Amino acid sequence: MDVNRLTQKSQEALQGAQTKATRFGRTEVDGEHLLFALLEPPEGLVPRLLSAAGAGAGNADQAPRLSERFTVQAIPTLVVIDQGRVLTRRSGAAPAPAPREWVDHALAA
Repeated sequence: MDVNRLTQKSQEALQGAQTKATRFGRTEVDGEHLLFALLEPPEGLVPRLLSAAGAGAGNADQAPRLSERFTVQAIPTLVVIDQGRVLTRRSGAAPAPAPREWVDHALAA
């Protein structure tokens, strides 16, 4: 594929997907990486289209029946450990900057 033939926004989405795949230790970019990259900027086209269609992110913690229906098998959990000691633990989805803020706050305490 000639990436130069893609629109600027498409190139950015592809780059974002590649970054996500690398961050998760993957050597290939899959559909979920691209979807994650497309959904990440809340002001982006995809989140606005989904919102206009009445779709939104569900919270598996607050909707166990919804979790069962869509076979949610795990809830993202962030555990901050320093020298073998658990400093804090957070579960559930979070906007992109939140985990970094949680880690910084836990390490500063």
